[in-house]
Amino acid sequence: MKHTIFYKLLTRYILIIVALTSFIVIFSLNTVKTFHIKATAEFLHNSAAELKGQIAPMLLEKRYAEIQKIIKEVKKDVNSRITIILPGGKVIADTDKAPATMENHAGREEVRTALLGLSGEAQRYSHTLNGDMLYVAVPVIAKGKVRGVIRFSMFLKEVKALIGNLYSQIIGLSILLALLSIISAWIFARNFSKPLVELSTAAKQLALKNFDTRVSSVEYDGEIKEMADSFNEMTNQIKTLFLELTKKKDELDGIICAMKEGLLVVNSFEEIVMCNESFKTITGMANLEKIHSWEAIKSIEFNRFVEKIFKEKNQFCEEMEINTRIYNCCAAYIPNKDEAVVVFHDITEAKNIERIKKDFVANVSHELRTPLTAIRGFVETMEEQVEEKNRYYFEVVKKNAERLTNIVNDLLVLSELEEKGGKITLEEADLNVVLADCTKIFQAKAIAKGLDLKTDLAVDLPRIRIDVFKMSQVFINLLDNAVKYTEKGSITAKTSYKEKTIIIEIEDTGLGIQAEHIDRIFERFYVADKSRSRKLGGTGLGLAIVKHIVLLHKGDIKVESIFGSGTKFTITLQI
Repeated sequence: MKHTIFYKLLTRYILIIVALTSFIVIFSLNTVKTFHIKATAEFLHNSAAELKGQIAPMLLEKRYAEIQKIIKEVKKDVNSRITIILPGGKVIADTDKAPATMENHAGREEVRTALLGLSGEAQRYSHTLNGDMLYVAVPVIAKGKVRGVIRFSMFLKEVKALIGNLYSQIIGLSILLALLSIISAWIFARNFSKPLVELSTAAKQLALKNFDTRVSSVEYDGEIKEMADSFNEMTNQIKTLFLELTKKKDELDGIICAMKEGLLVVNSFEEIVMCNESFKTITGMANLEKIHSWEAIKSIEFNRFVEKIFKEKNQFCEEMEINTRIYNCCAAYIPNKDEAVVVFHDITEAKNIERIKKDFVANVSHELRTPLTAIRGFVETMEEQVEEKNRYYFEVVKKNAERLTNIVNDLLVLSELEEKGGKITLEEADLNVVLADCTKIFQAKAIAKGLDLKTDLAVDLPRIRIDVFKMSQVFINLLDNAVKYTEKGSITAKTSYKEKTIIIEIEDTGLGIQAEHIDRIFERFYVADKSRSRKLGGTGLGLAIVKHIVLLHKGDIKVESIFGSGTKFTITLQI
């Protein structure tokens, strides 16, 4: 009860009413008291002014006995003690006491003021009369000099007695007004809090998803009615939105449950927030609530993958083996929730087919090598014995046998590189030297085509651990393509070093590659210009070999090309 708005409003109003009433009472009592004392003093001043006209000549003639009689008569009208004092302070007449027994009054405050020719006034305790007194002194001036002082004095308790009844009336009236104000405050607080209590109750029902709750606005008006109507409208909108969200959530849940791919949502503590049935099938666990991802998937590779997501806060895709199946795991970081969503694509069958294809290609390549070697041997043996008119046919057979041999050799190299855990022999080497040696191989061909083959090698390039033979294959393949597909201009082999990264660039001014082919040039057997490649003896495997070798060195290769203006291959290797 103490925390309700009704109680808070009422208590505050009561405090304000009590404070204001107390202030008004105190102010009124002080004002009334001050006013009565001032009025009494004014009355005494006027009485003294009337009296001084009568006694002025008597003071000059020292008729003190007559003065005593006059002030006795005046006292009956004003009900106040009257004292007549000479300029020296001697009392010559008094209504309440024998003047001869009274002490000198020259030191009294009001008397001193009157002796200066001004009206004096003072309030103090009288030891003679044992009570608080109000004193009013008026100078009696005759012939230009103060001849004496008329002093009126009155007990303040008499003044207080006069205003006592007023005090009682003021206090009684104030209490009555305070009670009426409190009753009014109670009614106001009740009327004000009632709609708010109804709104609060309705809001609690709304929080409990009771969207049919409403607030009656018929008995209210003004802002309260507007607030009630707004609440009802808000309830309608919330109900509509909730139904729409529920529908969409059900649809989303249905889609997630129907997904063949596994779906996992984890937070930054690697706790599972949500998953679908396919993910449960992957883990082989039925209940994944309130457990960590590393408990569901016991794979060091996957655990590192999750840590990488939250560390780099980016999107990643990696292939990994989980419970004898191979999955392509694609993850995305969700910044506003500090969570990550991971989708598991089962690519086991595709990988098996790919492996079968690779094995088939490798086996066929091995099987083709022997008959091709025999064909080439017999062609070379019979070439000199063939008549001139039949030599053309032998040249065609010889050329195609050589092309098949090159394809078989490239396939065997590619098969070796694609083997899981392909091995490379690393040794420290100077890439400038390796690249320069490879460039010299094509110097003669470049000169024959009128091309400017040049190098731009970085000074003080740090040594790096590489497989020299395989990296030479990379440079030879790229330089061979550059020479083949460049008819005029130049070819530049360049090295540079930046932030522990060695960059190798091989750029030409040749034919270039059309934009639609750039994304596929590293695929095996893919050639952008089939007729020209066939004419130049290309196998479509060179760039696939290049990419595999670069990846084995944990490097990266990119291509930039403008059709008709040239091509640039960029290789980056980490030291």
